[in-house]
Amino acid sequence: MEKLVRLETTVETLARGLILMTETLATHSEMLGQILEACSVEAEESPLTEILEEIAGAIQQQTAALIGIGENLDNLGPGIEVAVVRGVSRAAGRTDADGVLQE
Repeated sequence: MEKLVRLETTVETLARGLILMTETLATHSEMLGQILEACSVEAEESPLTEILEEIAGAIQQQTAALIGIGENLDNLGPGIEVAVVRGVSRAAGRTDADGVLQE
């Protein structure tokens, strides 16, 4: 039980960290958008514009990755529950040699 509590605490900490990272990335994206807008006013082509667009793209990819991690964390709880039920069933001798639940 203590191990499950530690795991739950770890998952909550990770989730809070991901939320903070997502908020930071959103702020960075907004700032970069404003910088790109300011750069696009100039008549001459600037290498800064291309570099900033690459940075903005990388931040969008990171945001998508973080969303995926968040979805995985959302599904972690049910997966743990299934694993615990399976472990209890095995410990109680309610599974066959392959771990299949026997009614």
